[in-house]
Amino acid sequence: MPLPLVSVVMPVFNDYTRLDKCLQAISQQSYKGEIEVIVADNNSTQFDDAIIEKHSNVTKIIETKPGSYAARNKAIPLLNGKIIAFTDSDCIPDLDWIENGVTLLQNKQYSLIAGNVEIFFEGPSRKPNWVEIFESILAFPQKENAALGRSVTANLMITADALSAVGQFEEDTYSGADYQFTRRATSQGFKITFGDNVTVKHPARDSIGQIRKKARRVVGGFYELRKVDSNMASQFSAKSLIEDALPPFHAIRSCLDRKKSHDITWSNIIKAVCIAWHNKIYRLYLKLSLVLGIGIKTER
Repeated sequence: MPLPLVSVVMPVFNDYTRLDKCLQAISQQSYKGEIEVIVADNNSTQFDDAIIEKHSNVTKIIETKPGSYAARNKAIPLLNGKIIAFTDSDCIPDLDWIENGVTLLQNKQYSLIAGNVEIFFEGPSRKPNWVEIFESILAFPQKENAALGRSVTANLMITADALSAVGQFEEDTYSGADYQFTRRATSQGFKITFGDNVTVKHPARDSIGQIRKKARRVVGGFYELRKVDSNMASQFSAKSLIEDALPPFHAIRSCLDRKKSHDITWSNIIKAVCIAWHNKIYRLYLKLSLVLGIGIKTER
């Protein structure tokens, strides 16, 4: 039985250096079937087409509407694969990423994979700071996401049949549409599973400023999607706002669970929980600003 063609979609915006590393990893995949790659440039002002040209089976398209979901949507009609793999330009897929994903989807029980996302530290060798420690422990809980019927697009695989049935991403937002898309898929009966060995590596954010920028994007995205997704709307309910004012009990439980299976020190758990608490307080501030009509600046 011939192996299915796999289409890889990745948006990029002014990040061609890391895009090059991502494309290199895809060109070295262990998968023996055919792979096509669509790079969906979101109207970058800093780009290097030589990076695209040196990789085979890579096509670049341009989407001028701001937002990674609009860029992904521009790519979807061009895909020929039976399996679609979404990742981001700053991710580095493991060399067996596609092979393991195809194997998991070929058993026909699942139509989507919430792939594993591991954190790595960029820059010179040094001890990770508090934010990087938080990221390495809590940033991408994909196993938990899969159990809730959702996934991030940093590492999402889906069959072409399921994608055709579910449709495109909500694109009038900078965040949250991946959760909304995958929950829409599972609500239609398509099953999602966690791909423990379907792994990409993602660089850790390394400052409070970067953490807050992500929070503004995420909370702003949830607010924009609240009219089309009840789960997003519930984020602004009185119950949710009260929960945001409480200590980060969920983060504490997650850290303790991970300590059982990973070599995590108590010192690093304390640091991760402190950053998680900061995030809850900041997200509460952002939510209240939106609810009260003050507004926040949402960024890509």
